[in-house]
Amino acid sequence: MINAVILTLVFDRDFPLWFAVIVVFRDLSFIIFGYSLFRGRDIVLKSNWWGKTTAFFLGVLLFLYVGFSGKEQIVHYQNILLGICLTLIVGSAINYLNRFIRAININSNNKE
Repeated sequence: MINAVILTLVFDRDFPLWFAVIVVFRDLSFIIFGYSLFRGRDIVLKSNWWGKTTAFFLGVLLFLYVGFSGKEQIVHYQNILLGICLTLIVGSAINYLNRFIRAININSNNKE
């Protein structure tokens, strides 16, 4: 759902395309890695605070773009939130990748 809103904002509200590409790529990566873990090893990784915090800040950012797009006094906050969200996206992607690798290694060790 976040991706649909972001893509709509890119075309309708001057939302940064580069940021939309990052979010969509991240979400597609999560889906692909999550599906491969589930299909190949019957493992489902649960959400953690990285993902929940990222989703919260993305929600606030999208709220500002939907409700206050084009208002000069809000642009500064939008830019700050873009930076915060980008940092959280990178952190959550690294965390997810580490959890993915750990899950594969633990599951591989248990099969031996």
